[in-house]
Amino acid sequence: MKIIILILAHDDKKYTDIESLWRQYMNKHENIRSYFIKARKNTDGIHVLLEDDTFYINCEESFKPGCLIKTVESIRYLLNNGEEFDYILRTNLSSVIHLDNLYSYLCNRQVAYAGNLGEYFGIYYASGSGILMQRKVCEILIMYEKYLQYQLPDDVAIGKFFQDIKIFVIGTPRFEAYIFSNHIDLLDYDFIKDYYHIRCKTDKEHTKTFLLMKKVISLIYS
Repeated sequence: MKIIILILAHDDKKYTDIESLWRQYMNKHENIRSYFIKARKNTDGIHVLLEDDTFYINCEESFKPGCLIKTVESIRYLLNNGEEFDYILRTNLSSVIHLDNLYSYLCNRQVAYAGNLGEYFGIYYASGSGILMQRKVCEILIMYEKYLQYQLPDDVAIGKFFQDIKIFVIGTPRFEAYIFSNHIDLLDYDFIKDYYHIRCKTDKEHTKTFLLMKKVISLIYS
């Protein structure tokens, strides 16, 4: 089984430290390949450019519709270029993924569309911090991409698309590491050992998110 992780990212310099944390571990599993996905306007007509571990999509960097455009176009590229994968996990910079747990989770069950559950005016969706999609539903998403509602947040738009065609989201567990944002030293591996997705984003300053991620990564991969 092959898994691809797509990480929403941004060329803003304040995020380069978090990218460096991801690069410490993101390709350590032999069956999991990770890529950052970013926006970068160009005038040479190239819509998607793959450079090393980063997809650059020819669009404006934005929450709406930028996150959805980056996600759709990177998946389209993977499918059109014969990339082998069974699942895609679309996540973001402020998450840490326990790669072994992710692989074990998907080896032991079949899911089409899954993630930490959210609800938006009757639309049930997988939170954008960790959207799991089987290859077949990725193919459906790209085949009928014109029906996506780009005015919605990316995770909600994907959820509505699948809900409309009767592919219903399956809830998956996520550990909320932000509860340790003021006491990072108390965070222990026992808290996170059963999760594949650890969310580290805090409402505090960027530094707290970085330090949380650094601690989580050290607990999993040291």
